[in-house]
Amino acid sequence: QANFSDIIFTDSDGVTPLNYWLETETDSSVATLWVKVPSIPASPSAGTIYMYYGNASASSSSNGVNTFNLFDDFTGTTTESLSAANAPTASVTGVGFGSLAENIVFDTVSNKYWWIFLDSSSTNAVRLSSADSINGPWTNEVSSVMSGTSPHIVKFGSTWYIYYSDGQNIYVQKSSIVNSGYSSAGISNPIVARGGSGTWDDNRVLEPYVFQVGSIYYMFFMGENATTYYEEVGYATSSSPDSGWTTYSSNPVLTGTSPSYFDDGQDKAADPYVFEKGGVYYIGVTAASSGKGGWRIGFFKTTDFNTFTEVGGNPVLDHGAAGAWDSGAVLRGAVYIEN
Repeated sequence: QANFSDIIFTDSDGVTPLNYWLETETDSSVATLWVKVPSIPASPSAGTIYMYYGNASASSSSNGVNTFNLFDDFTGTTTESLSAANAPTASVTGVGFGSLAENIVFDTVSNKYWWIFLDSSSTNAVRLSSADSINGPWTNEVSSVMSGTSPHIVKFGSTWYIYYSDGQNIYVQKSSIVNSGYSSAGISNPIVARGGSGTWDDNRVLEPYVFQVGSIYYMFFMGENATTYYEEVGYATSSSPDSGWTTYSSNPVLTGTSPSYFDDGQDKAADPYVFEKGGVYYIGVTAASSGKGGWRIGFFKTTDFNTFTEVGGNPVLDHGAAGAWDSGAVLRGAVYIEN
């Protein structure tokens, strides 16, 4: 059938059906499908499955829930509730925004969860908070770990890295301990600089989010131009976590062309974070429906870091009703997947 609804998969006996999920398709052209197989033999051995098609009356058997151990295609409208986490779970009293949450990691040495955030009440200090449970309660570290804004903490090998911005360019410091001892010794900072005059990111680059795919490190970041002050998302790659970063030639990759119109303001796509599920990389962004305010969170996705599409149901996390703790906006943060 033109929409691939007649496709079925079977095990090597040609009879036992296998669960599969049709991720994307272009009628009568191409489709991306995921098949759940009973086992995969070690190389150089090979397994056999069969694909059947051609039944004009067949209906689709695509089922992501039965294909993956954990599945969500983000095609529906999602209603989020943070009450189970007793949100807000940590706070800093002071001027401005106070605390701006970034990502959470788990450290096997301290056996604690660590949450990194910007404390703008203390002249843009990067701080950490820890908890024995991801639901808290959270205890703020007495001292900041460095000065900067929009931090992201991640561990590669035995080394912890904090990526951050000075408000214009992106830097990194590293340490062997999650909550102290960070240094830029031996690093040629900044590792990603804002663009030249007239480019999409000539005003500033910030909000780095770094992850590894195979031998390649990816950094998604937000850029802002100095003309319209639109905030958009681009990325850079490197073979090293602290040097040799090269920006993607087709940046920006998320430019605020959402058909759901949740990003019609100046902040088209800001504060990116990335998580992978089932071979798909989801990019969470903060966007404004008008001007620079009322921020909400939506998702885009990619499998090849060249083509990016919006998931259904944006914004996936909207700000709260009048009077709620999050009535003004929801922004930044990240998704933490606990194995």
